[in-house]
Amino acid sequence: MVVIVPLWFWEFSSTIYFIAMVIGIFLSYFSFKLYNFTSKKQHLLLHIAFIFIAASFLAIFVGNLESYYNFQSSCNPNCIINPNDPTYFWIRFGNYGYYSTSLIGYAFLALSYWYSEKKNLRFALLPAVGAIVQSPTIYVLFPFVNTYFNIFHILSILFVSYIVLYTLKNYRKTKSFNSLLVLSGFVAIDFYHLLMYLIPFYAETFALAHFALLIGFGSLLFMLIRVNRK
Repeated sequence: MVVIVPLWFWEFSSTIYFIAMVIGIFLSYFSFKLYNFTSKKQHLLLHIAFIFIAASFLAIFVGNLESYYNFQSSCNPNCIINPNDPTYFWIRFGNYGYYSTSLIGYAFLALSYWYSEKKNLRFALLPAVGAIVQSPTIYVLFPFVNTYFNIFHILSILFVSYIVLYTLKNYRKTKSFNSLLVLSGFVAIDFYHLLMYLIPFYAETFALAHFALLIGFGSLLFMLIRVNRK
């Protein structure tokens, strides 16, 4: 069995993931500045969350870069990859590293919003439990060649949707521009995971998903810059 990857996939996605990684680093930095100013545990959790999210994009960026370097001789214009090749390790490293660290980051984000609302911890863990319960059924209904890809995006959709509910509640309460930026950012990130999940059925969503990712992270970064300037 071989894997066929279009050359533009590596070039486009690597560029987007590098930009997302840089934005993630800035988000972590500004979150830490905010924590130094407020000493609120919520902002410390945000800082930790964005460290993991930035690390996730670093993992997949490095994985893509190494994969491109190792397999570029077979790319014209599609790259023919043998999963039994020892260098295929970098593809696994990039993807599984991205999945695991992203989910840890989203868990810290969900925890930060739970902490700010003083809700029951069991309620904060519902996204993870829901994903474990729902993913086998969804996988049967909408099969995809990579089960981990499937489960990762289902988990991410549930985690981020949980955060969106809090940010929507906050926006309806404050009606401020900053709360709108936060809401817009997480909605765009949620759309990123939804569109990525739909790739097996609509390949065109790949580019749209990555633009949604940049919009989401850009919106969050803009909000944190505004807050730190005050």
